[in-house]
Amino acid sequence: MLGTNVTEIKSPVEFEEYINSNDSLVICAGRMGPMCIPVYITMEQMEKEEQFRDVKLMTVDFDTASAVAIRTNEKCRNFMGLPFTAYYKNGKMVHATSSIQSRMQLEKNIEEQLL
Repeated sequence: MLGTNVTEIKSPVEFEEYINSNDSLVICAGRMGPMCIPVYITMEQMEKEEQFRDVKLMTVDFDTASAVAIRTNEKCRNFMGLPFTAYYKNGKMVHATSSIQSRMQLEKNIEEQLL
């Protein structure tokens, strides 16, 4: 487990449940490292804000079975750096990014892909 302050997916079944029960979902798959922690902190701040109330923000430990669907998705095929951040709309991955992201980048992706 990552132990972030963002809701963490703990099993492949839970992963599927969240994908299927949230119209707009962002899942950050990573580790507790210098490229991932800033993204988790930004997501924690964003999930408290009114403008993102319709978007579920979550994390998942990259090295677990819970993250297989992200690690093996074709949108992530050529990614080299963690975290992998996946954007889901109505149960389908519509966008994915790799490596550290600024708040501005996360907001832009959410606005363009999910809202």
